[in-house]
Amino acid sequence: MFFDTYADLCRQKGVSLSRAAEDNGLSRTTVVKWKNGSLPSGATMARLAAYFGVSLDDLLGSAG
Repeated sequence: MFFDTYADLCRQKGVSLSRAAEDNGLSRTTVVKWKNGSLPSGATMARLAAYFGVSLDDLLGSAG
């Protein structure tokens, strides 16, 4: 699930869930939507992947 990967990446980077969202121009309520199962847009996914220094596959948890 995207949110679990996002939370793990935040922990690894040492930032809160809301701080990572805000650093990427997103509201804190966006994180709640992700926790409830929503997925970010493609552009947001790309921004988050760059922010965390991971591939889109890693961000989506689909790397083998």
